[in-house]
Amino acid sequence: MIKILIPFFFFIYFSLPQKKLQKDLQKDLKKDLIGYIVSSQKVDFKKVSHLTHLILFSAEINKDATLKIKPSLKKLLVLIKNKNFKNKKKTLCIGGWGRSKYFSTTTKTLQLRKKLIKSIVTIVKKYNLDGVDYDWEHPQNEQQETNYVSLIKETHEKGILVTVAAAGHQKFKSEVFKYLYRVNLMGYDHPGRHSTFKEIKRDIDNFLKMGCPADKIALGVPFYGRHIKNRKAKSFKYLSHKITNNYIDEIDGYYFNNIKTLTEKVNLVKKLNLAGMMIWQINQDTNDGRLLRTLSKNLKK
Repeated sequence: MIKILIPFFFFIYFSLPQKKLQKDLQKDLKKDLIGYIVSSQKVDFKKVSHLTHLILFSAEINKDATLKIKPSLKKLLVLIKNKNFKNKKKTLCIGGWGRSKYFSTTTKTLQLRKKLIKSIVTIVKKYNLDGVDYDWEHPQNEQQETNYVSLIKETHEKGILVTVAAAGHQKFKSEVFKYLYRVNLMGYDHPGRHSTFKEIKRDIDNFLKMGCPADKIALGVPFYGRHIKNRKAKSFKYLSHKITNNYIDEIDGYYFNNIKTLTEKVNLVKKLNLAGMMIWQINQDTNDGRLLRTLSKNLKK
């Protein structure tokens, strides 16, 4: 009986497209763990070691559609280049809250988009990066959404990875997802308790309904707490001194994600077969990397 079955198994194995089989095995073995690294802060390489993807935050767009690279960001780019990470993807974030002013004007015309993309490609090559993470917060109308698709498509056509940081309420035209390597879904900063399990499920559903493939979504989690009423923010590192156990998500009116909640979110990522998880931002963790270690350990299970 065994002699009969062995050839059968070999037939099934080699009948499958090998690339697809490899891809499926990789999905089962590991999920991405993506972390934003802020250029104004010291890099903790023990924390970086847990990540599969680094997003270097952040460049801004100038009025003339070129990139503004501040000295602290340049220093970070040089530092990461010199580390020569071969097993991690590295992207440059462009924009962010309060840093998105010239997205709307730059994306209006092909000429300006080309100028911006040329600047991006130059930086990507110079610092051995894999691509760019666009963080336009946020397009205000349908025309700006259309222009955003054009920017993403034209950047993708230059042969570099393109990801976007996106709020759960943000709208994207379905065609854009074929040009994106990843959507870094910002599952935080909602009103009230800003990153509950209920809210992030709604965020994910919104993007699935827009046509985003599940395996292109990285669920973003906060390493900070936000006050339920006045919206002030404090790092998990700061709040951790008052936290008595792993099950509470609220201290002094600040809502955050503790170990239990993060573990539940990891389980959801696995259940929905999402790409992995994204962190804003790694330096807000405790010195011993309590939250990072939780995510890394559970994503590998």
